[in-house]
Formats: sequence, C-alpha cells, structure tokens
Amino acid sequence: MTNQDDATPNKTKSHVINCGEFIDITVVMEWRNKLLKILPVASDVVLEASDIERIDTTGLQVLIAFIKDANVKGISITWLVPSDVMRNAARLTGLTDALELPNAV
Repeated sequence: MTNQDDATPNKTKSHVINCGEFIDITVVMEWRNKLLKILPVASDVVLEASDIERIDTTGLQVLIAFIKDANVKGISITWLVPSDVMRNAARLTGLTDALELPNAV
C-alpha cells in the first residue's frame, strides 16, 4: 500500500537557476533536461539571468516551454536581473511577454 504523500513529490522547494553566460543551441538539450527535472519538485523558480551574454532562438524556446509547463503546474517563475542581452533578444523576437520578463526598471 502506497501512502499518497509518498507518491506525490513534495513541491515546497524554491529553486534559483543561474542562467550563466549563454543559452544557445550548443547547450539547449542540457538546459531542457535540467529544467524538466525541476518541474516535479519546485514550488517556485527564480531565473538569475544577469550574466547572459548570448542567447539564441533555441534558448528562448526552451525557456518559454519551461515557463508554460511551470504555469500549468502552478509554479511561480521570477526573473532576477535579466541582462540587457536577454531583454534585447526577447524584444527583437517579440517574446518578452511569452518569457514573462518584467518591464525594465
């Protein structure tokens, strides 16, 4: 007999993800796998993106898919100091809203 609490992951963890200097096609599968592992256990996620110096459309797509999946699961996503490069890439591709990036301060 399985205890219901044991069968359901505990979603009380807050996760801070340092986005590093780049998210592009060379690392997109690593990022996808990393983000998929967080979904079952996170109650909220902070994406620390101040160091991003390069991001391409595949990187943006992985982040958008993660944000959509997180929203479905009720996981809160917060951006911590997205770099100008991150903001510009989102703006140029029209993905600022899809990425749920906050307005520039």
